[in-house]
Amino acid sequence: MKYLTLTMAKAHLLVDASITEDDTYITQLCDVAEAAVEVDLDRPLVTLEDADGNLPAPIIQAMLLTVGNLYANREPVAMGV
Repeated sequence: MKYLTLTMAKAHLLVDASITEDDTYITQLCDVAEAAVEVDLDRPLVTLEDADGNLPAPIIQAMLLTVGNLYANREPVAMGV
């Protein structure tokens, strides 16, 4: 998890910071989201960093949306069914 933090993800998921039972799971989802967005963009995320090592806000938001979807849907999802 290089670009997302647990704090960012928990805020996006509306999970209270004091609740820690899912912290490991949420951290894993952040790793998956970063990898998935990198695949979707078909380029390494590091190539999109600014001088401070930050990614553009739309890319961070795409990662957070992915985390939210994976957190809410812990089973396979069939689209268009």
